[in-house]
Amino acid sequence: DTLGYGRHLHSAWDAGIIKAHRGSRSLRRYIKTQTALAREEQASWQMDVAPLTWAQESFDIVTLAGAHYCQWREVEKRSGESERRCEAIGSTPVINASYVSRIAPILERRLRQAGVRLAQMLDKRL
Repeated sequence: DTLGYGRHLHSAWDAGIIKAHRGSRSLRRYIKTQTALAREEQASWQMDVAPLTWAQESFDIVTLAGAHYCQWREVEKRSGESERRCEAIGSTPVINASYVSRIAPILERRLRQAGVRLAQMLDKRL
């Protein structure tokens, strides 16, 4: 555990991963870099601004195997049919430098998307 969050993915994703990935760069410089990247990428994000779509995108990301949030399994229902469910993984992952380097670019992109999409939504409503 290199982030000081133990094995709590939620708190690590909320702040720890970005802080660890930013490293010694100043917050101001980090924000400038993220803003420049958002300007380059934003056209592809504005196609669908429905918040439900944002939530589904986030769910799709955290349910990938590398995120260690849950594991997809086929579960038989009472009716005899089966369905896929994302069930909690028995062992929680160690949030270390390898995890941060793998997840941080995804998390940074999601934050950029959120800023652009929220701004677009506010512009439409105001």
